[in-house]
Amino acid sequence: MPEVAPADMLAEVPEDGHAAPKSYRWMPERSPTGPLSIVVSGRDRRLVVLRNGVEIGSATIQLDAPVSRTEAFTLRSVDQAGPHWLRLPLPGQALGEAGELTDSERSRGHLPDAFRIKLEGIVQPGATLLVTRESLASSGTGTRLSVLSAEP
Repeated sequence: MPEVAPADMLAEVPEDGHAAPKSYRWMPERSPTGPLSIVVSGRDRRLVVLRNGVEIGSATIQLDAPVSRTEAFTLRSVDQAGPHWLRLPLPGQALGEAGELTDSERSRGHLPDAFRIKLEGIVQPGATLLVTRESLASSGTGTRLSVLSAEP
């Protein structure tokens, strides 16, 4: 379960006019290799970085607009124009909504500079990004469900 405890927000405003919070944790040694996943919670205003399913980083994030629905992306490539995050339609979403995350959409989230630099240093094509309006705080894992049973 990711740790998403509230963090103090500092009122310092950088040149771009956005008051980016400065609270973050960065522990890449907890899982040095493996696939990278990034989860953004609109409700918690938190970004959590998982590598091989283990939390290696977490930061407060300022969002310029509320998150209206859950969306998934995968990093297709990085070039001189920047990262190219490909939108992945989720069940119930129209296939026509696929495409790239635009620069405008990408610029709506503001992270602590030091955290952003560290994150950019490890993100590679194949990384996944999940943006949700829901909280990351666990209220339990839900109802127990048997997927396969050897009993008659």
